[in-house]
Amino acid sequence: MHGVVGENSLRLRAHGRVGKTLRGKWRLNKLLGCGGTGAVYEGAHRNGFRAAIKILHAHLVEHAESRARFAREARITNRLRHPSVLRFYDEDVDEEGVPFLVMELLRGENIESKLQREGSLAPLAALRIVEELLSVLEAAHARGILHRDIKPQNVFLTERDEVKILDFGLARHRQRSKGRQSETFLTAFVVGTPAYMAPEQLRGDFRAVDERTDLWATGALLYALLTRSWPERFDLVELARTGDRKLPPLGSLLPKAPPALLTLVDRALQSDPAMRWQDATAMRLALREAVRACKIAARPAPRRPLMVPALLAASLLGAGGALLYRRSIRPEMAPVPAGSITLSLQVSPGTALLLLDGKPLPGNPYHGQLPRDGREHEFRAECPGFAPKARILKAQSDMELDLQLEPLPPGDTFKQTEPGPGQAQR
Repeated sequence: MHGVVGENSLRLRAHGRVGKTLRGKWRLNKLLGCGGTGAVYEGAHRNGFRAAIKILHAHLVEHAESRARFAREARITNRLRHPSVLRFYDEDVDEEGVPFLVMELLRGENIESKLQREGSLAPLAALRIVEELLSVLEAAHARGILHRDIKPQNVFLTERDEVKILDFGLARHRQRSKGRQSETFLTAFVVGTPAYMAPEQLRGDFRAVDERTDLWATGALLYALLTRSWPERFDLVELARTGDRKLPPLGSLLPKAPPALLTLVDRALQSDPAMRWQDATAMRLALREAVRACKIAARPAPRRPLMVPALLAASLLGAGGALLYRRSIRPEMAPVPAGSITLSLQVSPGTALLLLDGKPLPGNPYHGQLPRDGREHEFRAECPGFAPKARILKAQSDMELDLQLEPLPPGDTFKQTEPGPGQAQR
């Protein structure tokens, strides 16, 4: 068993390497960071090419699992070939037999540093970062690769505002063959960062760890980006004892957040994997609906057009003594026909089909008019993968309706109403 070395001691040793040259070709110019596994330097090749160089800590060299994990990061990462994943150029050992990796040199900061400096992020900024993360997880999971260490320190923003996902050192490969899975990533101890571990990972239930474990961590990351309340507010000792991770619903911290955003996060953080998003693709589609809802919420509220009755002129016309009234109407507002009401309908997701009295409406959102006759009309919204909703609307006064459809539980199905003639299904 390798011994525990203090952080200050590791940093002192790491600083002592600055100025040295590895294998006669890579000069270590500057220490960029020092973690539990290794130290990262800004380096330059003898031909002038600049890169980042990660060197395994000396006390881990004799530890077989640490060496294997260190080397595995480069191999797994390069298999993905994704623009938002750090690239590795070389893998070697120095003159003393210590392994090192040569990788892409990034300029910028990780999300943890950004949160410490700025606090929580605006919803659209947070969602952009998480969408890139989900894109990487889609590619990784398609190849049977689990990251297992999603956290703010492992998400990097470059100076050009690019998102890069770091540290696949804890990643493992899930082999699938003939309908069954072979768990090649099991180890004898819990790995990862406790604050961002799903319940099954925290309990050490390795057979339950799968792609949905990464999605729980992604939800926890988004929760932190939006609220800056995670993980500091929650007792990890109690969580480790109970093996559960019931976080306060996002809506209790962000009561004005759009329902699509709340659903995105709260479903990702379900304790039961069967109740979470079942793959990165489904979660990414839900994220795009949350982006749309946040953009709508961020727009200035439209000023309701007013028709202000005003007696601007009155004159007696002929013997009948009729009065002529003029109304002042805002130039941008067309008058509503007498005896009509305005109807404004909007449903999330934006692909939902809107029906009024069984007939499809031409768009979502929909803006139109109905006779002011007091009749009741049935409004219904449908979308595959979501539970439909219906409302009874009474044509007495202007109406505005904004609905959020709820995703169906895994395994449930719903067939959307066929659109009428001339209507394209949205």
